Amino acid sequence: IRLPVVSAPTVLIIYHDMNRRFQLTTQLAGYGYRVISSDHSDAAVEIMKKEDVGIVLLDWVEAGMGGGIMIAKIRNDPRWRSIPFVAITGHEVDQSKRDILEGFGVPRLVQPWEPESLIDLLYDVSVRKKKAERQSKQGEGQ
Repeated sequence: IRLPVVSAPTVLIIYHDMNRRFQLTTQLAGYGYRVISSDHSDAAVEIMKKEDVGIVLLDWVEAGMGGGIMIAKIRNDPRWRSIPFVAITGHEVDQSKRDILEGFGVPRLVQPWEPESLIDLLYDVSVRKKKAERQSKQGEGQ
C-alpha cells in the first residue's frame, strides 16, 4: 500500500506574548509543522502577503486589534478567505465572544493545553479545509 505524501501546513502564530509564541513554535515544530510567528496583527498581514500560510493560530485578545477584527480582516481578502483559524482563549470567555467564534467557524484552544490537543485540533482543522476544497472543486465541475 502506498500512502500519499502529505506535508503539514505552515502555521502562522499571532500572539503578543513571546514566551507563549516560543512554546507554540516548539510544540508545533516537534510535530513537523513549519511555523512563522508575529507579535501583532499588522506584521501578520505582511507575513501572509509573502508566505503560503495554511492555518492561523491567534491569541483571541491579541495586541493591536482584537481577534475577531483580525479574522474579519483576513477573511475579507479573497486570497486568504479559505485559511482556517484557531483562537487561543482562556477558560473564561463570555458568551458573546463564543458566539463570534462560532459565527466565524473558529475552534478554540483553551489555555493551558496539552501538545497533543493542539496537534489534534490543527489536524481536524486541516481535514475540514481539505474536505471543503474538494467539495468546492466538485461544485465547479457541475
